[in-house]
Amino acid sequence: MARTQQSRLAGFITKGYEWIKLEGEVSTRGYATYFDYKKAQRHLAKMIKLSLIGDNGAAKTSPNYRYVAID
Repeated sequence: MARTQQSRLAGFITKGYEWIKLEGEVSTRGYATYFDYKKAQRHLAKMIKLSLIGDNGAAKTSPNYRYVAID
């Protein structure tokens, strides 16, 4: 991946992470209000992989499933 692509990705993830911290708990659809749905899914998966966010403990299939920032 080119250096500019890495920094652009890092910028979006940083902004997204800060927004999740501000909101407290967010759903995929809530996060997707700023990005298209598939892009939101990719961002959230990447943040989970980097251990920046976790979930609220609800089942993934639950309508109450939310992502939360890990401090």
